[in-house]
Amino acid sequence: MDASFECAECRRLFPRWFGRCPSCGAWNSARRPRVGGADAEVVPFPSREGSAERRPCGIGELDRVAGGGLVQGSVVLLSGEPGAGKSTLALQLLGSCGGRGLLVAAEESPSQVALRAARLGCDLEAGRLVAATAVEDVCSA
Repeated sequence: MDASFECAECRRLFPRWFGRCPSCGAWNSARRPRVGGADAEVVPFPSREGSAERRPCGIGELDRVAGGGLVQGSVVLLSGEPGAGKSTLALQLLGSCGGRGLLVAAEESPSQVALRAARLGCDLEAGRLVAATAVEDVCSA
């Protein structure tokens, strides 16, 4: 069965959303099935000495709000009003990282992103772009 939702209580799969699980009767237990299927590993917090190194990206205010720089492998979500400069900042950030990274464009086409990158002079040869709005599509990318 191509399941769109599962019950958080009994783990049964169903093709559509439900308020009360048809199988076990639990209320408000509908959720999307996990991507990948495996549970996340639970580990103790690392000591401060073993913490990940922050690397400044060269954009002063972004480095400041990120606690001194970005951590390799981290995910950064930019949000704000339309026209605030999120896409421009994301391209500048990707360019400052040598183009190594994945840019998720939820509101613009790949050609629009490429035009802005060219206008900004960003070298994104090593970068990747995915135009998607679904979390599952982003995770698979």
